[in-house]
Parts: sequence; structure tokens; C-alpha cells
Amino acid sequence: MGASAIVLGALALFYGVSGASAGTVCINRVRIGEKILAVSGEGEDSKHPYHFTVSVGRKSAVAASSLEAVLIRDVPTNRPQMVAIKLNGRPHTAFPLDFSSYRTQHVCLWLNDLYPTWSVSALSEARGRCSCKS
Repeated sequence: MGASAIVLGALALFYGVSGASAGTVCINRVRIGEKILAVSGEGEDSKHPYHFTVSVGRKSAVAASSLEAVLIRDVPTNRPQMVAIKLNGRPHTAFPLDFSSYRTQHVCLWLNDLYPTWSVSALSEARGRCSCKS
């Protein structure tokens, strides 16, 4: 292996562009419940009681929907990605997503409306929670 190959390999590792494949994050539809309304600080009569936006890594933020699941494509899987969730424009929660923990490149992000907290599952183990259309 030549010196230029070593340098290119080192640069690829440093910048995280090592030919790793990309994954997907399926955001399950968000159901409206009393606890979500309470967390959002808006009343039952509000036309839009909540508005969650989700960003994964350097991908643009997308709005979660109460009507259908939303798919985020081409998420790098070669390193953990930060998931940041906002509620009505304000930070709600953030956590690292490491695809290797789920042994898959396809995960489901869903809101437990009882608490409300966000959880991640392997898409194959999501038990009907996520139904993204590819």
C-alpha cells in the first residue's frame, strides 16, 4: 500500500466518509393525547396543540405528523448521530443514535404518549409502531 492510499484512508476515517452505508429513521405518526397537550402548554381547543420537529445528524429537520409516519433517508450509520427533537419550536429532548446498537440500518422513532418520551427500536422489532412507505 502506497503512502497516498494511507493518507486517503486516514482522511476518510477522520471525516467519516468511509464508504459506510446509509440507514433510515422512520418517525411513527404522533398521536394526540392529554399528556402531550399538557406538555405543549396548549389547551384541548387548540387547532395545533403540538408541533414536533426531528433532526438526525446533519439532516434537515422534518415535522412529525399525526396522520402518517415520516421517513428520513440516507442517515450515516458509520458513527452515532445526534437526534434533536423540538416541541413547538423549543428543545424537547436530544440523544445519540448509534445504529450498531440495534444491529440494523433501519430504525423506528416513536413517541410514548403515556409519559411522553421518545424511544427508538429496530424497525423489524417495532411491532407495528412504524409504517413508513419507502
